[in-house]
Amino acid sequence: MRIPPHMRQLYTLLRQKEVLMRKSRIKLLMWGGLLLGVAAASGICLSATPEITFTIDPGRFGATVPERFLGLSFEPIDVIRDPDIRLNRPEVFGIGNCLHNYMSLLQPGHIRIGGLLGDSPRNASAKDPTHIGPLLEFARDIDWIVDWTLRFVPYEPEAAVPIVDYLLEHGADLLRYVGIGTEPENYVGQLRRPEGWGMTEHCEEFGGYVEVLRRAFPDLAIYGPNMVGDSANMCSADGWIRTFARSHASQLDALAVHLYPLSWHDLPTGDLKSSLRDLLSIETRTDTLRVIHDAVDLGRTLRLPVYVSETNAGPDAAQGTPSFGYFNKAGSALNMLDNLFLMAESGVQGAAIHVGGRTWWHMAPVQMGDWGQGRYPCVIRPLAYALLLFSVSDPQHFVHCHSDQTRANVHCHAFLNRDGQLNVLLINKDVDHGFNVAVDLGVAFSSAVTLTLGGTWWDAEATLGGSQIKSTGKWEPTWGVLEPAGGKLSLTVDAATAVLIVIE
Repeated sequence: MRIPPHMRQLYTLLRQKEVLMRKSRIKLLMWGGLLLGVAAASGICLSATPEITFTIDPGRFGATVPERFLGLSFEPIDVIRDPDIRLNRPEVFGIGNCLHNYMSLLQPGHIRIGGLLGDSPRNASAKDPTHIGPLLEFARDIDWIVDWTLRFVPYEPEAAVPIVDYLLEHGADLLRYVGIGTEPENYVGQLRRPEGWGMTEHCEEFGGYVEVLRRAFPDLAIYGPNMVGDSANMCSADGWIRTFARSHASQLDALAVHLYPLSWHDLPTGDLKSSLRDLLSIETRTDTLRVIHDAVDLGRTLRLPVYVSETNAGPDAAQGTPSFGYFNKAGSALNMLDNLFLMAESGVQGAAIHVGGRTWWHMAPVQMGDWGQGRYPCVIRPLAYALLLFSVSDPQHFVHCHSDQTRANVHCHAFLNRDGQLNVLLINKDVDHGFNVAVDLGVAFSSAVTLTLGGTWWDAEATLGGSQIKSTGKWEPTWGVLEPAGGKLSLTVDAATAVLIVIE
């Protein structure tokens, strides 16, 4: 190794220290570490960047992605009329507000209304369906459709009829599915059902709703059970979801589950970086993919399409802990982006990212407080950038992509967009290492352009194409250019980034 003149004195000193410290291996390693650190700071290359080759086979087609795959999920308490900021009742679905501006950037998708607060006295629409009006106007303006979840607490199936009647009268062109209740497996712990209430009782009550709704609206499309697809519920033969499926498959038009990769109690509280590393790990990705495949396989067995009606990066830690809100970081945006592609590539028909009540939740892609009309500004959080990149990618038909490095935490999704262009999305979930990547496309091409999602992985800010999204909906990305070399594309994918490649 050739040492620059300005480092020779330091290098000589370190060599002398090495002689004096031969009998202490630990100290020797410490000085060696110092040399490496100084060398790195001085631009000396001591190790090559790892290399990965991805081979694309455009002739091997995979899943087809349906229109309106991407969705946003809101709590029913958001569906209100005559808002009053002084009472913390903003109009969530207001045309021209920050949420409207952001959603207008996305491909037309679906709005899912549902959540634990739907089974709450604050769900105004449960008593007065006219509160649904602003939502329908909002959805129609941006060309999105609606999936609606009915209140399940208390058990009042007849009370659901006026709500569905209003939806069909004023938004029959928008309404796709109706669900019944949210995560009933948690009702006893939430004191919403008595001790001893369980799967059997849930199936009976759900069936009561279906009977009433089918009698009043024979053609109504119903999906369920809107339970969390974790190991206990999804994978177990006698878990909630499979028990429900055996009981109600003939009464359903689709299967709907929730997907949260990790829950806050699984992670080291207060340790932001360790938590995000766990979220981005290959192990978490493997577990998530297993649950996705279990759900899709169950749907195929039942001959029902499968939807993830609620998902996010994972529940945040309890409010007040040092890690509150840590999942809505640049790193978790990478995870959400990868999960969206995993779901689409595995045959899931739609996925709705949960926004939470009035978007105040730290997990919300758009978090606005009182919608910028007072003291709280609109904040476009990292998850919003993941959803926008998925929308810009516009996957239609997936094609085969193979890596020569199976242990690297870098992942490839290859697909044709709706214009028939071949796209490759590279996601590096390794937060410590960048990779030199070669992409063998298997087709002739002249050039390619790239769009990069980046940001400090533990931070709450991100950029897409070097540009931030404004509350006005303004977004001005910069696309990179790649020229082919020997029929391949070569690029460096930095640590904790994603790069979309569009072949021209």
